[in-house]
Amino acid sequence: MGKGLFYVLLSIFLILAAVFTGNEQITHFLAPAAEPGMFSKINDGALLFRIIIFIDGILLLLYSYYQYKGNIQASTEKYPPLWTPNKNQPTVWHEYSYYWQTVSIILIAAFILRIISLNSDLWIDEVFTVVNYVRLPIGQIVTDYSTDNQHIFFSVLSHISITIFGEHSWSIRLPSLLFGVASIWATMKLASLVFGKRIAIYAGLLMAISYHHIWFSQNARGYAILLFGATLSTYYLLKALQHQKWRYWIGYATISAFSIWTHITAVFISLAHGIVIFILLINDGNIKARLWTPLAGFLLTAWITIHLHALILPQMIAFYMQPGAGGGGLRKTAMQSPMWLLQETLRNLGISTSYHWIAIAGILALTIPVGYWLFKQDRVFTTISTLPGVLLFATMFYLGRNLWPRMFFFEMSAIIIMIVIALLTLGIYIRRKLFNNASKYYADFPLVILSILFMMKLPALYQYPKQDFTGARDYVRKNMGNNDKVIVLGHAGFVYTSYYAKEWKNALSITDMKKYQSTNGYTWVLYSIPDYIENVMPEISRSLKKDYTLQKIFHGTLGNGDIFVQKSNRSGQKISAR
Repeated sequence: MGKGLFYVLLSIFLILAAVFTGNEQITHFLAPAAEPGMFSKINDGALLFRIIIFIDGILLLLYSYYQYKGNIQASTEKYPPLWTPNKNQPTVWHEYSYYWQTVSIILIAAFILRIISLNSDLWIDEVFTVVNYVRLPIGQIVTDYSTDNQHIFFSVLSHISITIFGEHSWSIRLPSLLFGVASIWATMKLASLVFGKRIAIYAGLLMAISYHHIWFSQNARGYAILLFGATLSTYYLLKALQHQKWRYWIGYATISAFSIWTHITAVFISLAHGIVIFILLINDGNIKARLWTPLAGFLLTAWITIHLHALILPQMIAFYMQPGAGGGGLRKTAMQSPMWLLQETLRNLGISTSYHWIAIAGILALTIPVGYWLFKQDRVFTTISTLPGVLLFATMFYLGRNLWPRMFFFEMSAIIIMIVIALLTLGIYIRRKLFNNASKYYADFPLVILSILFMMKLPALYQYPKQDFTGARDYVRKNMGNNDKVIVLGHAGFVYTSYYAKEWKNALSITDMKKYQSTNGYTWVLYSIPDYIENVMPEISRSLKKDYTLQKIFHGTLGNGDIFVQKSNRSGQKISAR
């Protein structure tokens, strides 16, 4: 069968399938157990999916026709690359012996560091993901966008993992581990392409031993996939600009579309890339002739993305049109403030609040000159690496959304690469000024110091789980009497009653507290994030301070995620609301 005939038959099949397959048939096939309200929403997505499949058939039929007529011919005209690596970089950036052997060692070490404690307790968001999405059949996973906690591609991969290996913390997190290691590989590929092998090795090393990279590689969410997608899509984009070959645009479109399927914020990566390329084309002076290939690459990205999201697109639009989606709404919170974002980022880096202003001043003093110097070294790479974060920040701030630091995790590769360049350049300068006759490896000294600092932080990563739900649970079970009762609150309430201790009672109000307390024994209360309890459950918070005594705090690596265990002051004591 000729290729043209195959395309014709495939296009006819797609058109007929779109026309004669009903919305309800698609919904019943993918999500037979969906509730009536969700069933109706999936039906809307099924209609959109049928329309897209119909358009696919028409486009494929037109392509076959014009190819048969000979009207489609690949352009053979060559243009100068829109981007090439800077040839004026220091030689030491590119010098490195045993490169591939070192890459292999870094990746193996990264894998081992991420296996340690992989099976520790899940934290709040992970449990929410497992209970509400990962456990569902795949058909329901890809048709459910009830909240933005749904990272679809991760949920699909995690579902496959627990189907094969059983449901354990490590198997739930396995996709993040694999993509976390893969993101280190992608970072080294990108750094080697733009700045040379030595930069790539140090960038990979710092990411491999990074506290935060390991934390997210052991996090049952889509952020590690997003980092991998942002890094590899940037690599494919630069290769497409350099070599002008379609395979790089296809790779770019595929990686970008699956990144967006993982987390909607990846849209800002593709948007930033499109802006930069449009500016490059304008500066090139030949935009009319050169526009079509990049435009086709971005249209392919959009088309794959629409296919992946068709079934849930009506749900996504409805969700994000809500005033409170993503933490927005009429009520302002501290988490919508840029200063909160900066201070929270510094806190996550282990910088004491007493030194925040000193740290901010130091960051600004370094970032402005170093950023300008890096822009002069490679303005294309610097812009396409930083602009996505700028666009995301500006949009979230304008919409009044919460500015979570984890939203910007996809920028980590670019930040690490820039830090390596700055420190290696500093090392070269110091060697020339102070140790002119010393070995060239003296230039590595600042990076060696930073690597040691990174490794010194690692023990704290493995000291505690993200949140110690089982430790607190086992402590209470060991110490409670036969007539004692246990009440759980807030986010911890959801985690315990849906995952770790389903027999315990989740109190949502002071009335629930009174109903669930022990009448002839002690009452134990467990909760996390005390600020949330105080703000959302003020009556319960006052009762905890007056009627209960803190027994123990179970620490975790999640910021403000410690588990607090309190016990009523007297057996059978009635709580007060004031």
